[in-house]
Amino acid sequence: MKQGIRIFFVLLIVTFLGLFVGCSNTQNASQNQIQSPSSPNGQQTDTKEDFIYATKIKNTVDMLTLLDDSKIDINQDGQEESVQLYTAAEKDPKGQIAWDDGQPWLLTVIDGDNEYILFDDYVQLGELNYWIYTSEQNTVHITTMQNCSAGFLVTDYKFNAKMKCFEKTVVFNPQNVNMLDHSRY
Repeated sequence: MKQGIRIFFVLLIVTFLGLFVGCSNTQNASQNQIQSPSSPNGQQTDTKEDFIYATKIKNTVDMLTLLDDSKIDINQDGQEESVQLYTAAEKDPKGQIAWDDGQPWLLTVIDGDNEYILFDDYVQLGELNYWIYTSEQNTVHITTMQNCSAGFLVTDYKFNAKMKCFEKTVVFNPQNVNMLDHSRY
């Protein structure tokens, strides 16, 4: 009897330790997000840059759902590149997306046999949207907005023609977000 009670308490302690360690992991699920010091008004305004260079296409998108595909000549070489947004959420037999509480998202720019992976991460209770536009001297930008129930991140990817890469800049990343509502139209 005492042996059974000991085993029960050991299992109970191991279970609680496992729950404690698993639930106290404070590492951000998104490795792509850049953390920065807050400005005086509490909003993230750091303009730290990362550089994203083209690599040979190796991402397999067979198991992903293509949500959007925009064609635009980003590097001004006369050939259109393809900006593709994918999610791991599948389509049901009627063609509707079967959204879950969260899923991986992929935003990539395809240039021939090369790709620039701008975003490849899990988004919990939210979505990823993008806008493509030009600024001074026809510089192409792809700006993303990742909105979730506990986060709001705006990131700008500016194509640098001289370096042949995208410069990633976090534009807005407030801390301790609890999304209350958003417009639906």
